[in-house]
Order: sequence, then C-alpha cells, then structure tokens
Amino acid sequence: RMAHLAGAMYPWDQLAGRFPSHGTNRLFFSLMPINRGRNDICAYALNVGPGNPATFIGCHTVVR
Repeated sequence: RMAHLAGAMYPWDQLAGRFPSHGTNRLFFSLMPINRGRNDICAYALNVGPGNPATFIGCHTVVR
C-alpha cells in the first residue's frame, strides 16, 4: 500500500559519482505519520532507469 511519497531532492556526491547520468540528487528525507506498534517502512525508486518503473530499495521495521 502506497502511503507516502518523497523525492530524492538532496545532493549526495558520493553516490552521484557512481551514477553520473542520473544527476547529483540521490538523498531523500521524509517525515510521515505512523501507527502505534510495529510498522514496516519500505522504499522504492519509482521511474528510475529504462524499463524499470519500480526498483525495490529495502524495508525497515519501526516501533512506535
């Protein structure tokens, strides 16, 4: 379920050097409301690269 969107709007020079054709903005930051208890937060890179509309980045469990 898509609950929140965040854009990669901040420069991350160390990573940009590995992927120069994608520019320097690779870092994202987001605040979002979560429910009490266990929450699984997952990240995807959307519409990045040819023929790859959604690349899975990873998940992290957050307990509030």
